[in-house]
Amino acid sequence: MLVIGEGAQVAAEIEVGVIIIEGTVTGNIRARRAVELHAPARVRGNIETPSLYIDKGVLFEGNCRMENLTPPAAVEMKSTPTLTGIVPPIATTGATTGTTTPPARSTPPSPPSD
Repeated sequence: MLVIGEGAQVAAEIEVGVIIIEGTVTGNIRARRAVELHAPARVRGNIETPSLYIDKGVLFEGNCRMENLTPPAAVEMKSTPTLTGIVPPIATTGATTGTTTPPARSTPPSPPSD
C-alpha cells in the first residue's frame, strides 16, 4: 500500500497494489487492487484499477480504466545464469521420495585433536 499524504507532490508512473492519495500526483497510476482519492487530492494522469473511490472535492484530470486489466508483462530472462565450480553438485537418490544424499568428501576427515 502506498499513501501520498496531503501536501505531498509526486511526479511518477506508479504501479502498486493499493494507493491512497490526499496530495498531488502527476503521472499514470496502475493499482492491482484499489485507488482511493481523498480531498484535497489532485491527480493528473490515467488510472487503471478494478476499484476506484473519489471524494467530493478531488480534482481528477485523466482517463480511468476498470475492466479487462491485464497484469504487467513478466520480465523475460534472455539467458539462464549458471554457476560452475562454485557449489559441488548434490547426488540424488530416491527421486520418488525426494530424499538426497550429500556428495562424497574429496579428503578424509581430520582426526580429533587432544
